[in-house]
Amino acid sequence: PPTAVEEYLQRVGRTARLGKAGNACLFLLPSETEYLEKLRVFGVELGTLDFQEIVQHALVDNEDAPDLLRKVKEAPAFLNGQLAHFVEANEGLLKLARQAYLASTRAYQTFPRELKSIFNVKALHTGHFASSFALKEPPKKVQQVVQYGEDHRKISSKWKKMPGMRLKELSQKSGTGKGDGKGGGKGGEKKLRMFSAADEFAM
Repeated sequence: PPTAVEEYLQRVGRTARLGKAGNACLFLLPSETEYLEKLRVFGVELGTLDFQEIVQHALVDNEDAPDLLRKVKEAPAFLNGQLAHFVEANEGLLKLARQAYLASTRAYQTFPRELKSIFNVKALHTGHFASSFALKEPPKKVQQVVQYGEDHRKISSKWKKMPGMRLKELSQKSGTGKGDGKGGGKGGEKKLRMFSAADEFAM
């Protein structure tokens, strides 16, 4: 919800037009239900909906549902899994899901002091929160991809797989001519220096 209760109520009020009643649906985590008390202060009439029951009725208990869905035991988990597969296969949707997740996470840090105890970003399970955006990726990976792009992630992965190398000198012979062994002549030895990125700053 918006960071100000009054702002949220104003938005909800826009659902009612021309003398007709309006309704709004608010999604809260179990740890955030205290926010409902903030709304009741303004005389808002509130009702609760069980998400699992809604999904169960819409997907499984529906008489038009295919036989495959009728056998599903955990409808919400099944729905989330199907959405995650669909998003993962669609590059455009995957990009939007990543951006939406990060924007929502940052929004938790903008709540005023009187609401921070309810919408506590430190108490947020980022993995579950990312899953609610149909993301299979761990939160850290989502942030890296959005910030640096896919190429950066691939390069970082390659560096992690490379074994660490100490600074050392290798001798490599070149040519077939005679040399004095000090780098002179056609048969001289070339000294190669191999080092890792970490070693570069230790020289």
